[in-house]
Amino acid sequence: MLLVPDIRHTPHVFFHRVIFLICGFIVCPLLIYLLLFLSRYFVPYLLYFVLSAAALLIVIAPIRIAWPVAAKADCSSRFRFVCLSCCLLTPALIVSAGVFNNNHPQLKECSIELPRKASSLKELKIVFASDFHLDPDDDHVLDRFITKANSARPDIILIGGDMMQPSVAPNLDKLKILLRRLRARYGVYAIKGNEDGNEFNREFYASAGIKLLEENIEKIDSSFYLAGFQKESGLIEDFLKAAPDDLPVILLRHIPKDLEIISRSRVDLQLSGHTHNGQLFPLNLLIMPRYYELAHGIKVKRNTIFAVTCGIRSWDSPVKTAGYSEILFIKVSFRSDINTPAVTG
Repeated sequence: MLLVPDIRHTPHVFFHRVIFLICGFIVCPLLIYLLLFLSRYFVPYLLYFVLSAAALLIVIAPIRIAWPVAAKADCSSRFRFVCLSCCLLTPALIVSAGVFNNNHPQLKECSIELPRKASSLKELKIVFASDFHLDPDDDHVLDRFITKANSARPDIILIGGDMMQPSVAPNLDKLKILLRRLRARYGVYAIKGNEDGNEFNREFYASAGIKLLEENIEKIDSSFYLAGFQKESGLIEDFLKAAPDDLPVILLRHIPKDLEIISRSRVDLQLSGHTHNGQLFPLNLLIMPRYYELAHGIKVKRNTIFAVTCGIRSWDSPVKTAGYSEILFIKVSFRSDINTPAVTG
C-alpha cells in the first residue's frame, strides 16, 4: 500500500523551521559575544573564588577544632548555603570593584628634586601616563584622562606607550581627535609600548599633536633633555652622547628593566609603565618582585630617580585590584645646591 504524506501540517513545519533558523542566526552570535565578554572576567573571578574559599576554610577550621559543637552545626544546610553564598558573592564584589577602579584613573601627585646643572628652569610639572589598553568604545576612559591631565595644567605631558588592547583594531581618526585636546606648555611627547602596532607611527602621533620619540633625544626650551630609549640598557651611554651633560636628562622607557645599568648613566629621571603592578592582588606581592626591581612606585638609585606607574587601564581583562588606575603628576624642582636627586613628597 502506497503511503501518501499528510501535507496538511507541512506549511506549519516549514514555518517553524524558518523561525528556528532565523533565531539561530540571531541568538548564536549573541551567545558567542556574551561568552567572549564574560571570559574576560572569568580568570579574576576564579582567582578570588579560590581565595575566598581558602579564607573561609582557614576561619572555620580552628573553630571546628576548638568547639566540637560547631562541627555539628556546620553540617546544616543553612550553614552550607551561607558558605556557598559567601564564596560566590565575595569574588563578584571584588571583581566589580576592580572593574570600577580600572575605568576611573586617579591623579597621583609626587614631588622630586633634581640637580639643576646649567638649566635656567626652576620647576617643571609633568603629567605621565602609560598603558591605556583602550577598547574601541573606551572614549569615556580617554576623556577622563584628558580632563584630569589638562586640569593639572602641566608644563609637559608624556605618554609611555601601549595605547590599545592587543588584537584590537583602533579607530585612529577618533583617537587623533581626542588626543588633540591635550594641552601643555612644552607639548605632548610619547614612546611606543610593546603592544603598539605599526599603525601607531610617527605620522599618527604627529596628526594627533604628539611628538613620537623613537631612540632620539629632544632638547626642550634649552632647559632639559627628553629622550625615548627602548634598546638594550648597555647601549645607554652611547645613546646619551647626543645629550651633553650640561642639562638634566629625563628618559622615557616603557619597560623598567636594568635599573642598575641606567642608574650608572647620566639619566636623572626615568619614567616607565608596562608592569601594571601585577594587575591582580596578590600577584603584585607574589610574582612581580621576581621579575622587576621596581614594579610600581618611585625609587632613588644612585643618581637616578625611577618612577613606574600602574597604568591607566589593565591588560586584556578589564579588572584591576593591585593598585589604582593612575596618572602620575610629578612636580620637579631643579636645584643648584644638590648633586643627587631626591624624592620629597
